[in-house]
Amino acid sequence: MAVDEKAEGVKVEEILSIKNLCKSFRKHKVLTSINLSVKKGEIYGVVGNNGAGKTTLFKILCGLLPASGGTVEFSPALTQNGVGTLIENAGLFKDMNAFENLKAKALCLGKKYTDAQIDELIRLVGLESAGKKNVLRYSMGMKQRLGIALALIGDPELLILDEPLNNLDPQGIAEVRNLLIRLNKERGITVILSSHILEELVKTATQFCILNDGEFVKQYSTEQLLAECGDRPIDEYYIEIVSGAH
Repeated sequence: MAVDEKAEGVKVEEILSIKNLCKSFRKHKVLTSINLSVKKGEIYGVVGNNGAGKTTLFKILCGLLPASGGTVEFSPALTQNGVGTLIENAGLFKDMNAFENLKAKALCLGKKYTDAQIDELIRLVGLESAGKKNVLRYSMGMKQRLGIALALIGDPELLILDEPLNNLDPQGIAEVRNLLIRLNKERGITVILSSHILEELVKTATQFCILNDGEFVKQYSTEQLLAECGDRPIDEYYIEIVSGAH
């Protein structure tokens, strides 16, 4: 994998490289010539409308779908369990509590987690007051945070999260957003996440790409995006980009 040099001379490892990735279902092209480089320590946001190809892309990254062409290469420095994933839904056992869900996931992965380690994961995602309640009683935001805790089993260096802010109220969005930023800053976890709301991703991600009809139409940093956006509302700018008016 490539290593980039920052302006100050610090080497930054490329943790994921995607080259000319394509995906078709029969004759229908879903992804076309996707090229992407994600550096260690980034929060990389993929934004696109419903049907743009986000979930298909993320399923390929997680090994849930084969690509029709191109390559996906992860850094060899990643440990065997170096990637944690949350795709579409967390697959929670709703008649179990957070502790029991996490314990079950650890057992399924063959990981020996003590009760104290499970409690620490619950604390990390801010569910300590609800850790013993059945998931059936959780809000959507709480379920998403538990899903992220499940993805953290095995201490991954990279999280791949498909629309973790979807269907959340403002409080839930803020809770998940703050959790992801904290995991990135305090634990050095690289995060790749998708959303159909650019304005929310701007508050979370450090790098962006806009996916439209299966193709990347823009890639830039938060600073570059805001500079290009100027005084326009972010949602207005996004509509211009995907409609081809910009």
